[in-house]
Amino acid sequence: MEVDFIVNGSNGERWAIEVKSSKTSPSELSGLRNFIEFYSDYKSVLVSLVNQTLPYVHSIDVEETLSFSRAKRLKLQLFSDGTYF
Repeated sequence: MEVDFIVNGSNGERWAIEVKSSKTSPSELSGLRNFIEFYSDYKSVLVSLVNQTLPYVHSIDVEETLSFSRAKRLKLQLFSDGTYF
């Protein structure tokens, strides 16, 4: 079980993050899927340089990722479930 990043936010947010620079298949995210099954309090996130979406993971493109600090300052909502960065 392997993911690229684990983030524990200051407001209790928990994200398991996989970063991909090219189009990926769901089978290539098996480490992320296994992590989420074991640690169900984490939200799975795919940071994609090609703006790819997959059905069971929250996908964000690299521009959103790079704007996290700006979003935090402005308190912008980044995820559809209402969580903030």
